[in-house]
Amino acid sequence: MDQSFSPKNLRRIWDLEARRGRDRLDLFPEVRRAYETARDAKRHARAVRKSGVQFSGPSKHHPDVLARETRQAADELLELSLTRTSENLIRSVETDTFTWGLTPGRVLHGKRQIYTIGATPEIFFADKQIQRVLASTLPNRPLGRQSVVAGLVRTIDNSLPKIVVRVDVKRFYDNIDHGLLRSRLDRSSLSPSCHRLIDKLLAEMEAVTNRRRGIPAGVGMSAKLAELYIAQADRALRDSRGTLYFARYVDDIILVRGEEQPGSVKPDAVKEEIEAELRKLDLSLNPKKIVCSQLKNRSLDKIDFLGYEIKYQGRRGLIVGLTKERQKTIQSRLDRAFNAWDRADDNNHGRRSLLLDRVRFLTGNTRLSHNKRNALVGVYFSNPHLTDMDSLKRLDRHLKRRALQSSLPPGLDEKVARLSFVNGFQKRTIHRWSMQRMKRLKGAWNV
Repeated sequence: MDQSFSPKNLRRIWDLEARRGRDRLDLFPEVRRAYETARDAKRHARAVRKSGVQFSGPSKHHPDVLARETRQAADELLELSLTRTSENLIRSVETDTFTWGLTPGRVLHGKRQIYTIGATPEIFFADKQIQRVLASTLPNRPLGRQSVVAGLVRTIDNSLPKIVVRVDVKRFYDNIDHGLLRSRLDRSSLSPSCHRLIDKLLAEMEAVTNRRRGIPAGVGMSAKLAELYIAQADRALRDSRGTLYFARYVDDIILVRGEEQPGSVKPDAVKEEIEAELRKLDLSLNPKKIVCSQLKNRSLDKIDFLGYEIKYQGRRGLIVGLTKERQKTIQSRLDRAFNAWDRADDNNHGRRSLLLDRVRFLTGNTRLSHNKRNALVGVYFSNPHLTDMDSLKRLDRHLKRRALQSSLPPGLDEKVARLSFVNGFQKRTIHRWSMQRMKRLKGAWNV
């Protein structure tokens, strides 16, 4: 693929971001103003047409003409801005003056350090282009969460002899060795410019941490660098003898090994095989997150994986529910929604609809209107593999208890009582909100 930072490639990135519903006009404030002017001109032209009043001025001043001209001017300004960004980026790489501006940011869940990079257009497009280039060099495209779980479910939903080993790579991003990573990059088909910019990022990481290990979580290209780094281990484990299914989702690994006869494969041997491959990359397993399950008496003990609790029980077949941790997260969001209601001023007339929409959001499904792929998320679409409704019934009971604690007024209590996680899942109830409304709804979770 074309790995350059040309205006054409920057435009390709811009269009891809737009198709994904991501507004990047903040990168170019003058372009945003131009498109806002074009939008206003289009609205004015539409209003004139609807009014039925005949325009009598010069044709060059006709509202439709002005609307087209202002839109064309905005498009041309965008192209000019992308060209200037391309020129600045290429010049800074060639003169070795480019910097990522890597800075430690927030600490996620009190454990994981998140990093940020500069907010200039040059840095944004450099990161995005390197992500595209790295993705093209990977031997396999990483699977999404639902695809990984779907493969696991298909593999274990039978009574054939097997063992399942689920492990976690200990501090995966933090322990990636820069020397080994650079050797992988040297053997790849990266262009000198891309290679130089990745080297810059690793050098800035070394300066910040005083370690020649680790890639910055929170920076877009880090996910692709991690995939490139561990691809060798993935391939070896996927192709190992007797493997029925292997998948890795970031640092979570699941491996299903078939047995010619019950007991012929030892779980510890499979775990040690995984450890051996990781040692080649100077990585290790998290000893607190190692789970081995073996099919016994037509049953397979539960496995918590990517938010799902999965087990196989003979005649009952496959049973898939939500993990306790996932349930606690949803319960916490319910609690925060009701806490926001409890704190709100009684004279705030919007608080009724806000509470109701927050509960609807949690118990139902949402079509992301700002996403041109019309992606769906929610109780069903984020957990489509559920077969056991017990976890959702527990959430329904928690919702009822929490609603009673808040002493909701007549009318609102009845509307909340009609909302249900089980119904939202089974009926696949879909809601749609504007981006502004979504931000208001999610604001309660961040308190």
